[in-house]
Amino acid sequence: NHPHAWLLVALIVLGGAAARHFLMRHEVGDPLNRIGWTLPIVAACLLLAVVMTAPATEDASALPKVSDHAVLAITTKHCTMCHAQKPLHEAFTETPKGMRLESTDDLRRHADLVYKQAVATDAMPIGNQTGMTPEERRLLGVWLRQNR
Repeated sequence: NHPHAWLLVALIVLGGAAARHFLMRHEVGDPLNRIGWTLPIVAACLLLAVVMTAPATEDASALPKVSDHAVLAITTKHCTMCHAQKPLHEAFTETPKGMRLESTDDLRRHADLVYKQAVATDAMPIGNQTGMTPEERRLLGVWLRQNR
């Protein structure tokens, strides 16, 4: 879900090819002064990929306050059809992972996983069936960071 996934793939291909070339040529006995040029390429590709995928950090105290009512409206609309005591989604007869998200206490208990799945990676709701917007994800993320 990275906005520049194509660039990350290109970095992996380029860095991987340079690493493979180095290892193959080293295996057949080429001197390091002939194949050493590949090592800075591998390092640069790895460093750039790490920097690109590093999580953004925000000061939670500088973010706007999101009310419990607002976050419960978001989770009721997008989460509780599956993550409720009695799921309404036809694919589930019981709550996935036993993870209910019907109250603020439930959200606090599962804050790390909810943040990873619904905010950081956009993996939830599954296939974004409920149409969760980026703004709703941002507000949910702000509330989760402020209420851990």
